[in-house]
Amino acid sequence: MQLREIHIDGFGIFCNTRVTGLKPGLNIIYGKNEFGKTTLLEFIRRILFGFPTKKDKTNLYNPVNGGSMGGSLKVELQNGEGFVISRTPGTHGGEVRISTPKEVLQGQDVLTHVLGNASKDIYRNIYAFTLDELHDFNSLTSDEVKNRIYGAGLGLGSLSLKNIEKELESL
Repeated sequence: MQLREIHIDGFGIFCNTRVTGLKPGLNIIYGKNEFGKTTLLEFIRRILFGFPTKKDKTNLYNPVNGGSMGGSLKVELQNGEGFVISRTPGTHGGEVRISTPKEVLQGQDVLTHVLGNASKDIYRNIYAFTLDELHDFNSLTSDEVKNRIYGAGLGLGSLSLKNIEKELESL
């Protein structure tokens, strides 16, 4: 699954914000301090895996510039099929919808299947992370994450560390 576009209704400093131009392969978001890089990454995570509640004692990223909490991600599968994942806060991580050209599906179970059963830990430690998280090796303690990293190192599946290395060197 490849991320093609991000639309934020309201989340932290973002209000009615659209991020376009995401390409296949490696996308790096960079900018000055307080630019919103971590907020953007956290938005993507919450659309994919759910919004926390006040009892979770974490930054909720309430919209400070207006807009309703939530938004959507336009994604494309390897076969070229595109769809939109949208979520708003609520119980059990919030209401999630997967809109395809033919139908609208609902529920985290459906989304988890679309994500290839990748967990929040896998996503956070392999697919999208901040520099601080990269330096924090304590976040790599889950057996599931270790197995995925080991598989990536062997070039198993579609993820190969060698290919990632080459892509980074070409930047």
